[in-house]
Amino acid sequence: ASGQELTSYNLLITSGDYPDMIYHGSVTYNGGWDKAVEDGIYLKLNDYIEQYAPNYQAIRDISDEHRKMSITDSGTMYGFHEMMTEREPTWTGLGIRKDWLDDLNLEMPSTIDDWTKVLTAFKDEKGAEAPLMIPTNGKFLSSEFCSAWGIGTDFYQVNGEVRFGPVMDEYKEYLNLMRGWYSDRLLDKDFTTRTDMTGTGAPSNMTGTGKTGAFPAVWGACHDVSVQNNTTDDPNYWLEPIVAPTLQEGEKVQFRSMSYQVRAATSIFATTEHPVECIKWLDYRYTQEATDLMWWADETVHYIDENGDRRFTDMMLNDPNGLNFYQTTSLHLGKGCIGIHDWHVMRTVYPQELLDVCLVWDSQGYDYVLPPITLTADEGERVVNNLNDINTLVEEYTVKCITGADTLDRFDEFVAKIYEMGIEDILEVYQVALNRYNSR
Repeated sequence: ASGQELTSYNLLITSGDYPDMIYHGSVTYNGGWDKAVEDGIYLKLNDYIEQYAPNYQAIRDISDEHRKMSITDSGTMYGFHEMMTEREPTWTGLGIRKDWLDDLNLEMPSTIDDWTKVLTAFKDEKGAEAPLMIPTNGKFLSSEFCSAWGIGTDFYQVNGEVRFGPVMDEYKEYLNLMRGWYSDRLLDKDFTTRTDMTGTGAPSNMTGTGKTGAFPAVWGACHDVSVQNNTTDDPNYWLEPIVAPTLQEGEKVQFRSMSYQVRAATSIFATTEHPVECIKWLDYRYTQEATDLMWWADETVHYIDENGDRRFTDMMLNDPNGLNFYQTTSLHLGKGCIGIHDWHVMRTVYPQELLDVCLVWDSQGYDYVLPPITLTADEGERVVNNLNDINTLVEEYTVKCITGADTLDRFDEFVAKIYEMGIEDILEVYQVALNRYNSR
């Protein structure tokens, strides 16, 4: 059941009654993947893959990222990962009402000062109640706006050095900006209580009714999609993707949402009586034949158009029971989880100009994004309790500063408290983990 995956997984592990293979999805073995192999739960696959999985190995050889992200820090191969042969673009970022900008004869904002001017115009000229929507914790998913000062709202890295944004002096500048915008009614006054606001989208009762002009968005909500889906009565509605702002014109932020080419893995339990058969079955799914089967199935699902390109049939695009495209693909295809992730299928359903939305967000840098590092069991124990408390403190102070319930005069006290709570030890753990990742 959704939300119960980890509980169910742990019950399976403690039962000792294992299937041959398991796809992990979002769950992680307690203590990490190396420990899962050391504990005799999963097979170490290095030798098996070398001997029996040439197709999977060929995908791993595509890039250093593929190789690093498909092993542990010790070099152990604990499973077959879902892979991409070509990087997926960034699917989320900031969106802004381009039709409003056009009406007001305003250019797309690129600096913090530009945004202040635009949001003010949205409030004064368009009557927006919440010119900019902001997540409930006061921090955007990819550190937008905060990234103008070259820092993140969480952990990030600069030239291989791990840093924590909220203890940096620049975080005070971010809080001061958000505080000023909130005071001037340029932010959603109810952001702290919205249960339907996420880091990748805003509620349609705000976006579709002209109450806001800028907010976190996903590619599929841009352009005139809201008009097509009847979630707005404004026929001129046009949401344009926009990169995160900088302090000075011509600068470039180094934060964005990442679509990694290596995803969750399928592992083989050490108790299986058929390790070689499992390996060969998994390896087949990294062939072109298997990829075509998983993502395109047969002629009931797709056809070949006059240009020789695959297209989905009406059964997939206009389900008589009202299922949307994501639901019909889940029903009729075997895509995902194991094998090659072919995101190009999106091009057969959605117009290219809508998919090009992602390229705008993809133009942002990612040098400061922390890669998917892993911690050992001991490191996890050192980090977890203190980090939970630190994150709670950061969220509370961030929100209170923005809304005016606390003052920026206490920022140094806030930072000192984070250090008292052990952030230096956590940074040390993360640094060691990043060094291990870079040395894979």
